[in-house]
Amino acid sequence: MEEQTVTTCTWHPNPVALEAKDMTLRDYFATAALQGMCAGASVNCLRMPDAAMPEEIAKDAYDLADAMLIERAK
Repeated sequence: MEEQTVTTCTWHPNPVALEAKDMTLRDYFATAALQGMCAGASVNCLRMPDAAMPEEIAKDAYDLADAMLIERAK
């Protein structure tokens, strides 16, 4: 039987179970990096003319994840 990871959103008034069947540690680190980048950005940062494109932001998140994996392996 395939192992599944299920997370429950406890902060929401109506908790919802979320499944991540194929999420890797790299994906998890990238998600954390992306969340931090978005939390530190102003609300309109993606709407400004010189704002980074979503593809660039996603690449940066995975670059940070890769760096974390390299440090973890040491």
